[in-house]
Amino acid sequence: MFFFYSQDTGAAGSGKLDGSGDYVHLKDFPAGQFGEWTHVVPSDGQLFFYSQDTRAAGSGKLDSSGDYVHLKDFPAGQFGDWTHIVPARRKLFFYNKDTRTAASGTLDDSGEYVHLKDFPAGQFGDWTHIGVTQEGTP
Repeated sequence: MFFFYSQDTGAAGSGKLDGSGDYVHLKDFPAGQFGEWTHVVPSDGQLFFYSQDTRAAGSGKLDSSGDYVHLKDFPAGQFGDWTHIVPARRKLFFYNKDTRTAASGTLDDSGEYVHLKDFPAGQFGDWTHIGVTQEGTP
């Protein structure tokens, strides 16, 4: 299932690929329904929304018909200042390219965030992109 979001307009949509690889559009969501997010990250069937501007976040998921199901809102300031958020199955890896700090966490079945680790400044290099492979991600 795909979730599309425009940071410029706030509009969103959902869709999927059928068995032959054709795209099937499922739903359109009006501008403003999802707030203003700088990051929308998939995480094992859920979506994690984050605003680098306000440091607010939220979680939700798409049901089988492409409708959005909201799970949780997280208040501004609960999360650090992250430039990158990368999924690794249900885990999330947070990274700030300016400070080179990082953290990891996970979403439980109800969409609640569970913090796992903080990584100090300088533990990671000065990266502009982060990719994930399936190998080595428990």
